Amino acid sequence: MDTEFALIETEMALNELCERLSGKPWIAIDTEFLREKTYYPKLCLIQLASEDEIACIDPLKITDLAKFSELMVNPEVTKVFHSAAQDMETLQQTIGRLPTPIFDTQIAAALLGQGDQIGYAALVEKLLDIRLPKTQTRTDWSRRPLSSDQLHYAADDVRHLREIYKLQQPLLEQLGRTDWEREESAKLEIPEKYRPQPSLLLRRVKGQHGLSTRERAIIRELALWRETIAEKKNLPRKWILSDNTLVEIAQAELESRDDIGSIKSLTPRAVNQYGKQLFEITSRIRSLDNDAIKQLIPHQTLTAAENNRVKKIQKKLAEIAAETGITQSLIASRKDIEHLVQGDRNIPLMESWRYDIAGKTIERML
Repeated sequence: MDTEFALIETEMALNELCERLSGKPWIAIDTEFLREKTYYPKLCLIQLASEDEIACIDPLKITDLAKFSELMVNPEVTKVFHSAAQDMETLQQTIGRLPTPIFDTQIAAALLGQGDQIGYAALVEKLLDIRLPKTQTRTDWSRRPLSSDQLHYAADDVRHLREIYKLQQPLLEQLGRTDWEREESAKLEIPEKYRPQPSLLLRRVKGQHGLSTRERAIIRELALWRETIAEKKNLPRKWILSDNTLVEIAQAELESRDDIGSIKSLTPRAVNQYGKQLFEITSRIRSLDNDAIKQLIPHQTLTAAENNRVKKIQKKLAEIAAETGITQSLIASRKDIEHLVQGDRNIPLMESWRYDIAGKTIERML
């Protein structure tokens, strides 16, 4: 077994590596990227590990990643990630394709009762009894040359990841849950997941507690507008407008375009740049009737009776989670249960393996 790693900085070396790895049944993969000052992530390093070799690929020095792209979609090679979504988004942005098929060790951990949305360092310590150093967690991966410490830190991520996979994969087989992991990981291979979704954008905005449904509808539209601007300018969304500003605008009684200037958290520059658009969005939503608002915000605040039903269902789910050894949040989130008690059955709990182990039982409680 290797104790070191190769640093890949040329197209020839990359192509030779990808040729070797294309014959492997699986590879562990991790990426290092930056996005503190941009909307799109900037890929700075790719780490790969098979059973017998580890490599760190420098995408800032290699312009042609065609062979790597082919490897990422090779159906015979499983790509092993931990908490794959951000890595997948970064790779899609860089090579124009989403890796497939993938195995996500965070999902596997939830199916095996090893932790609820467990972080990588915690899973390494739990399964391998290794405590990872935090020395490079805030490093600038775009600076060159990368130090020996940086490269060893990066290589160790996939060194441990492959060992976790080798522990989890047979356990899933023993429990008959291999297909469940594949089903859940496959959802991360769908391009639409990485496109702005209004309901998710709304959910990410902080400070909504106590707002009316109409105010939340305004925030929904403002968040979607902010996402579009951030994407066009390749800037972090909160550099366009903060969450606090979105909430403040939604609560304001704006009678004219000039009233935008009364929003305390809006800078004069932002007023000049975006004032007209912001006023048009808020005016449009305020003019909608209640039925139209419900189309934008279909799930309303829970009544006391609905909240009690949610609590009863969650209690039952906790029992099922304990019996099956699957983390409760993977079976069903609280948000899903809230939607369910309000009549929306189009949730994961009512499909596939979740329905078999829990959905049928919960259905009888409705």
